[in-house]
Amino acid sequence: MTMSLKSFLFAGLLLAISAPATFAQGKIGVVDLRLIFEGYYKTKQADVKIKERAAELDAQRATMVSGFTTDEAAYKKAEELAKDLSVSPDEADRRKTEAAKLMRGLQDKQKEIQAWERQATASIQEQQTRIRARVLEEIMSEVTAIAKAGSYFMILDKDAASVNQTKVLVYFNGENDVTKQVLTNLNSGAPAGLVEPSEK
Repeated sequence: MTMSLKSFLFAGLLLAISAPATFAQGKIGVVDLRLIFEGYYKTKQADVKIKERAAELDAQRATMVSGFTTDEAAYKKAEELAKDLSVSPDEADRRKTEAAKLMRGLQDKQKEIQAWERQATASIQEQQTRIRARVLEEIMSEVTAIAKAGSYFMILDKDAASVNQTKVLVYFNGENDVTKQVLTNLNSGAPAGLVEPSEK
C-alpha cells in the first residue's frame, strides 16, 4: 500500500469519526414553507395588488372587445349591402371595396387584441414571479436568522418533494418545527386586520 493511499484512507477514517460530532454541534429543524408563504401578510398584500391589476387589464380588454364587436357589426352590414344586386355596378364595387376595407380593419384589430392579451398575461406572470421571489427572500432571511440564533445545523422544508415527487423528509418526529416562530416574526409588523390570530 502506497503512502498516498494510506493517507487517503486515514483521512477518510477521520472524516467518518468526526462527522457525527459535527452534526451533534447543532440541531436540525423543519419549516412548512407553503404555510409560511400563504400566511405571510406581504403575500396577501401582493395578491390584492395582482388581483387589482388583473381587474384593470380585464376592463381594458372588455373595451377593446366592445370596439371589435361594433366594427364587426359594421362589416356585416356593409357585406349585406355589397350583395344588393339592385344597385349600379359602380355602387356595387364601392360597397365591396368598403366591406373589404372593414374586413381588413377587423383582422388588424383581432391581431392587436391577441398581441395585447399575450403581453398582459406575460405582465401578470412577471409581476407574480417578482413578488414571489421577494417574499421568499424575506422568508429565507428570517429562517436563517432563527437558525443562527437557535444553533440549528440546518432547517428543511418538511413538505418538500424530490424530482420523483416523493417526500424528501421521510420521517419527522414533530420536534424542532420553527414554522410558527418564523410566521410570528414575519407578521409582527402586519397592518391590523390583515393577519388571522393563528398566523401571529
